[in-house]
Amino acid sequence: MESSTSEREHMILHPLLKLATGILFFASLTSANSVSNAHLLRLFQEDQSDRDSGVFLMHRDAERRKQVEQMIVDNLLLTAEDFYRAAVIFQHGQSPSDYKKAQQLASKAAILKPDFIEARWLTCAAEDRYLISIGEPQVWGTQYSGFEPSLEPINRHAKTDKEREVCGLPPLKEIEMSLEKEN
Repeated sequence: MESSTSEREHMILHPLLKLATGILFFASLTSANSVSNAHLLRLFQEDQSDRDSGVFLMHRDAERRKQVEQMIVDNLLLTAEDFYRAAVIFQHGQSPSDYKKAQQLASKAAILKPDFIEARWLTCAAEDRYLISIGEPQVWGTQYSGFEPSLEPINRHAKTDKEREVCGLPPLKEIEMSLEKEN
């Protein structure tokens, strides 16, 4: 049985239409991803300004996290920089879930932009902060605590210095020597 002309056209045009639609969709995503979220940038700048001034108001941090959470729900994080800025805001949270979210957001930023060393570093720092917050030892060596800064608790064997290097961290021995000099 021979296909009609319209069936043949449909068989040829339908896949081409799907391909063209996919290309247009991808192009729209690419152009959307080139512009960072201006509101998120402002929240990030406020967060950093608070830290630079020494003013740590938990209610301001909480309000920023609430706004960023809504941006996440609304799919308004578009660029690696957006994911990084959101991660920084959650890193300044108060709970294990805040730190876990910071780690996830920073990881997404690093995936979107593999050469984004700050995002890779924050992925590791957020993991350490999360682990400490749930009573586990840190694994990267990014969190210092105490009157005389110390890395404790730390699992010295969980990560290699090569893994630390990928995150922009020096070898563990260098971190420890730096802390000893400060003490």
